[in-house]
Amino acid sequence: MTQQIAVAENTLNSVAAQTPAFVSRYRNLNLLMVGLQMTSDLPQQIVELKQSFAALKTGKEAQARATAVNDFSTKLQGVITFMNTNFHSPLLARKK
Repeated sequence: MTQQIAVAENTLNSVAAQTPAFVSRYRNLNLLMVGLQMTSDLPQQIVELKQSFAALKTGKEAQARATAVNDFSTKLQGVITFMNTNFHSPLLARKK
């Protein structure tokens, strides 16, 4: 058991040591993977945001509109968070 733990620890130490070199070596590949993820996720988020906005415009009762506003706000915040996460820079950041 002790030997297995030592082997696992050595493996983890080796992976940890090689990770920075791997990330810098395959940076373009990492960017490509993020880009591919965005091309599949972002359009769906935009469709849902547009549907939320349409529900907001067509809501007749105050309760329906309030629900639509909350849904739209949540969807919009989701898109902003997605963009901030994938671009590593604040979208719509306020300039001081």
